[in-house]
Amino acid sequence: GAILESNERILRVKPKILSQKLKDELLNMNRHLVRVAEKFIDNISALKISPVYALKVSDLVEKEETKVDAIRNKIMHLIRQQLEFDEIDLLSAIDLRDSVDLMELVADDLEDASDIIRIISYKHGV
Repeated sequence: GAILESNERILRVKPKILSQKLKDELLNMNRHLVRVAEKFIDNISALKISPVYALKVSDLVEKEETKVDAIRNKIMHLIRQQLEFDEIDLLSAIDLRDSVDLMELVADDLEDASDIIRIISYKHGV
């Protein structure tokens, strides 16, 4: 649901008002969010193979999620900059902020689920 809502919000924003740097960071965030999801899928598969291996993959999920957090902070800074220089209207900035927050929420949820896999791994195999 959060991804669909994020997409709806970002589609409200006219691309021509976004700086190239902001567009690049949005794409970068999307790429890293996909990596978090891929690592989480690997994490589930790893649990079937080895709890020790699952722990290592959980660390990879956490590292990718941390990258998403850092990119989110960059994007928020860029949105504030564009607002400050009147390069973007307030409603577009709010939609962008909400979209980015929803993407970051998905990454957080995947990290939380990976933490549950970490607990299961500790409990049953390490």
